[in-house]
Amino acid sequence: MAVPLAEAGYEVTAVDISPAMLARAEKAASEAGSGARLERIVADLIGLDLPGGARFRLAILALNSILLLDTREAQAAALQTMARHLLPGGVAVVDAWLPSATSWRNTTAGSASSTREIDPESGLLVTKTSTAQHEQATGHVILTAIYEEGEQGGSVRRWSARTDCGC
Repeated sequence: MAVPLAEAGYEVTAVDISPAMLARAEKAASEAGSGARLERIVADLIGLDLPGGARFRLAILALNSILLLDTREAQAAALQTMARHLLPGGVAVVDAWLPSATSWRNTTAGSASSTREIDPESGLLVTKTSTAQHEQATGHVILTAIYEEGEQGGSVRRWSARTDCGC
């Protein structure tokens, strides 16, 4: 999200706990000629206080990141951090997929999707298979992603990630 905003001419401060994600953003912004408008900060959003008391007109918590925070307290702390860094009249945007009980009524067995693409940095084929499993008793959604990376027809490196979203 940060790179297209920087490309559009906005000054962007990107905060991520993952140095690798910020390195990818830096590379993409540099290739697009917008690297000078993208400040990168490696930090945890929870309890974050940006240097100089930085405040913004817009704060975005993108791509279901709120669901990676495993407790309501952590989610509330993330929203408090966003609010603390907004200018008066500023806007906070939280992008989240929150399924209703109705949408899951007939899919308790879960749903799955798969994507395949070439990683622009390594040139390797990456396949991501994702599943979402709704647990009616707890109201939680268990998101599981399995990644496979390798050369076409070659050996594959596999890893997975599982997130319990207390929706």
